[in-house]
Amino acid sequence: MRATNFEVERLKGIDQRIPAPQRTAALMENWRSDWETGGWTNRLGYEKLLTSTSTFAPFVTFGRIDSVFCWAQRSAALRWVLFETGGALYFVNYIRDAAVTLESGRRRHALGEPGTNYVATQSGVVIANGSRLKRFNGWMLDLNAASPPLGSRYVNHGYETIPEPPRAYTIQSSGTGVPNFTTDLEGGYVTNAVGSLTQDVGLGSRKSGDENEYIWRVSWVDQTGSESALSAPSSTVRWATGTDEVGKIAAVEIPTGPLGTVARRIYRTGYSDGLFRFVGEVGNNVETLFYDNNPDTRLGGAAPESLTPLPSPGARFVAQAANCLFIDGGPANGMAVFYSMPGTTAQFAIEDYIYVGGNGGDITGLAGYYNSVIVFRERQVDVITGVYPDFRLAPLLLDAGGRAPASTIAVPGHGIVFLADDGVYALTGGLDGGSEVKVELLSAPVQDFINRINPSVSPASRAVLCRKWKEYQLWVPIDGSNDLNIGLIYHYDRQEWTVRTGWPVACVTSTPDGDVVFGHQTGASGSNNLESGLFVMSEARQMGYEKKGEQFFNAAAPSSVYLSRLEALNDSVDKKHLRYVYTKQMTTGSNTTAVQAEGDRGLVVNVGPALASQPADRDLLPVYNSGISTEGATWDGVNWTQPIPVDVRYSVVLDGSGYMQFRMTTANDMTLTGYTLGVVTSTTEVIEGRAATTRRPT
Repeated sequence: MRATNFEVERLKGIDQRIPAPQRTAALMENWRSDWETGGWTNRLGYEKLLTSTSTFAPFVTFGRIDSVFCWAQRSAALRWVLFETGGALYFVNYIRDAAVTLESGRRRHALGEPGTNYVATQSGVVIANGSRLKRFNGWMLDLNAASPPLGSRYVNHGYETIPEPPRAYTIQSSGTGVPNFTTDLEGGYVTNAVGSLTQDVGLGSRKSGDENEYIWRVSWVDQTGSESALSAPSSTVRWATGTDEVGKIAAVEIPTGPLGTVARRIYRTGYSDGLFRFVGEVGNNVETLFYDNNPDTRLGGAAPESLTPLPSPGARFVAQAANCLFIDGGPANGMAVFYSMPGTTAQFAIEDYIYVGGNGGDITGLAGYYNSVIVFRERQVDVITGVYPDFRLAPLLLDAGGRAPASTIAVPGHGIVFLADDGVYALTGGLDGGSEVKVELLSAPVQDFINRINPSVSPASRAVLCRKWKEYQLWVPIDGSNDLNIGLIYHYDRQEWTVRTGWPVACVTSTPDGDVVFGHQTGASGSNNLESGLFVMSEARQMGYEKKGEQFFNAAAPSSVYLSRLEALNDSVDKKHLRYVYTKQMTTGSNTTAVQAEGDRGLVVNVGPALASQPADRDLLPVYNSGISTEGATWDGVNWTQPIPVDVRYSVVLDGSGYMQFRMTTANDMTLTGYTLGVVTSTTEVIEGRAATTRRPT
């Protein structure tokens, strides 16, 4: 009897549902989209970040990489790769192929914690890990130096204290009658400098005998343009206007600020009121003496009385949205979100906070998305929208918590994508202006993998956007693993899923070019026999490196698995007899690939032969590697042609199955575009189900 062909021309990704949609696969491990053919290619692997170095320098002494982040400055011409390992934070100095220490003795995270949070702002990378908030400012550092001095390139973010009150010098009550600018700072710190008779210069009334009274306050200004809270007032300076009838010049000693301070601002009361207003700014953090010769008519706006020290120096999570920086309240204030003033990421006001409340539990992460902030909580997911200072909180998911903030990525065409307790969601639509918000579950086709995620370690899950391959990569721990042992790959251009296994990923980031950089899961910890450090995912057919003798060589390519959909041909009652499988491939030389047929979910298995990616009834196509017979080709020769489709026929006899599928496992280079099944349908039917049986008593 002639077999009936069942053809699948375009392969879709994984769909684990039963019954699964047509053209989907039951399993696809280690494949990526091939845009030229619309199929799938297994050209995957990873290489060293610094390919010019021997072995794995400068990472040889490092163990597990706990976090990594790539930050670009100057239109991506200057790139900083920051990473953590062993409780220390480093950046990669590409000029010297070295790792430069930014900070040692940092807080290390427990197994089930989300890890360090990096957010790039207009004035540097803000780094949160549950201890003191930090900021890395990048340019400029002397990268030619073996140990470049950091100076103010790495500082505490924001001010957690207020400046000491300024010290105002006593002003001489009666002048000499001759205007001058001399100041006596000896002894009792008395100022006898006076203004000009013809210019509007100097403090106080010009009428002889009038009483004058002034107080000063000061604030710090950091590299971000953010201002600290105001100091306490200085002591009051009083004097009576003398017969010279000129204004006075007051000398005020002002405190210097901590590292990262670039200026100090001085505020003073007016003659007739107690309102503090802007006097002037000292544009450095060195000079300690300020001369105030500004009459009340030259004072500026009111002092920012509402400013407060950094409300949560030990924030665990940080996000940027609506031109503000959002931080959580830390472990001691787990339901609070504080937000900075617009354009000043380290300037906070007393009243600028939100308490999430309700039954959702503590905050487990923050993620910025344009003018909105996604708030992950133990038992629900919320969103903060609005414009400063009128932010508002609303629930997004009430039936699922979100404990993996590092899974949140803005994905083209899908809004913001994140992992919740019960799946991967996409938040689409506008969140402002009254437009409709839509929360869509994306992970239904791979829900079996979602259900296998280890909940105690899921906060360590990591996601990254691979623009080069158009992928949302989500790395999670499954089946009780304490490590990220599988990548759930959402091909956002095709809206389909595959998985990746065998990759030692502990943390991930992306470069401006769209490449994915990951930190090694175990590292070498000083051993010269193991790979360690940072690696780049590429099309290289190698899974890192292995040592043979005294040298490292490229390791073998990853193993790729394609398991077709469980196929019943629309009728699972009739028994089918599989006779052959045609795999539609692009020519990739003489690589051999084996296929096995499986019936009724693997109850029946028939292993087919390993066949080459060559046509069976034509001359051998030329390739560049030695293989079958004389198919060798030469560069620039007439034998070289573009890859063409080839149907490779596998004879696999599988009798009497209600459901059938085939499995292809290979470490060879392959591009798979489709397949055809040759099936004979019999008239055999199952008349009756199997009766229950009992064990005969002994």
